[in-house]
Amino acid sequence: MVRDIYGIVDSCVDRLEELKKDVETNTSGMPPMFNREVIASYYGVTSNEEITLKTPKDIRNKGCGPYKKRMITDKEKAIDKSKKSRTCSLCGLPSHNARSCHKIFAAAASK
Repeated sequence: MVRDIYGIVDSCVDRLEELKKDVETNTSGMPPMFNREVIASYYGVTSNEEITLKTPKDIRNKGCGPYKKRMITDKEKAIDKSKKSRTCSLCGLPSHNARSCHKIFAAAASK
């Protein structure tokens, strides 16, 4: 039984070699086709689109962790919420200091 399998395999190898020779003789005068040409001939569709690839904005290595490396505890969150924002020492309004206070500019403009 094993000898029969070897005979079958040998006949298959011989047949494949014959088919390879037939393909080489039939396609010897033809120009080589690229993947796009093969796909276009198979589907009957041509693609004139030019594909542009954009590089990624940032590349991170595998296993480097999330952007925030340390988790913020509840205690730290509470401290951040309780911090008062800085205010101007002249007028008491936030978002500026005494050097850039509008009162100074108004007083300088009136003089």
